[in-house]
Amino acid sequence: MNPETVHQRHDTPYRFLLSSKKLFVELLRSFINKGWVQAVNEENVQENLDDIERREQHKGEQKGKEDVA
Repeated sequence: MNPETVHQRHDTPYRFLLSSKKLFVELLRSFINKGWVQAVNEENVQENLDDIERREQHKGEQKGKEDVA
């Protein structure tokens, strides 16, 4: 069995869901019951995702510094 084929088979539905901002926002709202999710909409979803990614990267950088110390 080709691992790339198996991996791609599972990626296809997620790529479809994530390719539409409207679908992504609906999915987010249906699974996450937090106040900040209600502020996410099709117009600002990318900047919210970018902000989350920056915070996660910062957390990882801080953890890496703690591991060294």
